[in-house]
Amino acid sequence: MTVVTPRTRAVPGWLLRIARTRVRATDSPALAGGERPLFTTRDPTRPIVATTRAVYHREQATGKWVRLGWEQVERVHWDDHRGSLVLTGSAPDAPPQTVLAVPRNHALVALARERVAWTVLLRTHIPLTGYGHCRVTARRQPGSDRLLWRVVLGDGVADDPAVRDMVTAAVARLRTELGR
Repeated sequence: MTVVTPRTRAVPGWLLRIARTRVRATDSPALAGGERPLFTTRDPTRPIVATTRAVYHREQATGKWVRLGWEQVERVHWDDHRGSLVLTGSAPDAPPQTVLAVPRNHALVALARERVAWTVLLRTHIPLTGYGHCRVTARRQPGSDRLLWRVVLGDGVADDPAVRDMVTAAVARLRTELGR
């Protein structure tokens, strides 16, 4: 196939295909050093790139790439009603839910579950004598040696100095047990 344009006599079809491919390739998220893509959707209307450290998707309203680190995802589940993969955020800086439109048995579903599960190093409930309990989670941050610790107080547990002291002591014991 040859295309004639006003400025040139003819552009071979193979050259146009290469140019279009390069445009699409540059239309991808900026990845951190050492971050490798593991999966990319082929649907240009709903692009998704899953990497060793995060999942990137296009925000429909702005068209900008949005990054969600695997360590920021608390739960991965398939929503039959929406027909989509739903990633529930765990961190204060993560959106409560990210909905990705992919088919039910899509490879991204299994990949997301595996990547999120890998980040969880510890998940436990700690009794707080006389106050209730708290949930403590330690997660690996992909691409670094850091552990991210998250404490969620149980229902009705007040944030007071005695509770903070018990939580601090419990987390210190858990760090020692993990060797961190």
